[in-house]
Amino acid sequence: MFNKILVPLDGSTLAETALPLATRLADRLVLTRAIETEFMMIPAGFEFEVTHFEQNQTRHIDQARAYLEDIGRSHRYDEIETTIVTHVGDPASVILDAAAEQECDLIVMTTHGYRGLTRWMLGSVTERVLRHAPCPVVVLREEKPIQHILVPLDGSDLSEEILTPAFELAERLDAAVTLLHVDDSLSLVEHASLDALDQFEPNIAEQLRVSYANRSEMYLRDMRERLDTFVPVNTISVLGKAADEILTVAQHESCDLIAMSTHGRSGVQRWVYGSVTEKVLRSTDTSLLIVRPDA
Repeated sequence: MFNKILVPLDGSTLAETALPLATRLADRLVLTRAIETEFMMIPAGFEFEVTHFEQNQTRHIDQARAYLEDIGRSHRYDEIETTIVTHVGDPASVILDAAAEQECDLIVMTTHGYRGLTRWMLGSVTERVLRHAPCPVVVLREEKPIQHILVPLDGSDLSEEILTPAFELAERLDAAVTLLHVDDSLSLVEHASLDALDQFEPNIAEQLRVSYANRSEMYLRDMRERLDTFVPVNTISVLGKAADEILTVAQHESCDLIAMSTHGRSGVQRWVYGSVTEKVLRSTDTSLLIVRPDA
């Protein structure tokens, strides 16, 4: 599945930390760099200024290609077929266009690059790529091996679309996987209100919790039996608010990467980008594998 991988680079050392993972997974590598232009108002008749601006743009394009070609010639990547893509435009658009044009299977990128000031910030380039990418995206937050992958599920078919890419990644990296099922059904009810039910029938609140917990555990047991994989698989079922529980489990289990769909639906839309996924994106230092089921 992960054969042709796109790595966006901006010239920074931090952006280049995506390369070791990408080259470990890829048969073919696409390196891309955006040449950002500063738009300026040039009065009519100032032909010299226009020519000078175009010459600068050409120079920036040549420099970008030379940089990417130097990366591609590196002895670390000489056995991988490498394609160089440079375009003028904003970074997110260039990345998305390159991924679509080159029919890439995966984008591997860092959350930001530095060149004097922060340039690629979650909430700008990375977030736009995640919202519109035509393929799965790995967002690296830390420069360390991926040895433990957390896969949150909500019980829906759409949330389970993360399983194939997550387990391929785990198998290629010899990583363990923890399947997490968060049942947020009871989180819609205030605990005080739930406990108040005991006034009408003793222990009904606890019975409800046990019932939901058993349902969650059965779902994960069935899911684990269905998986055809040789990687170590652990399961955790919890009741609570999805984003909070994902963040807590990822930290408690020392996970190196969280793999999740951008949304899942079960009857009505539940895990919506902008709520669960977005909170996880903005609140964790853990690396991420994000898949849009409708991509």
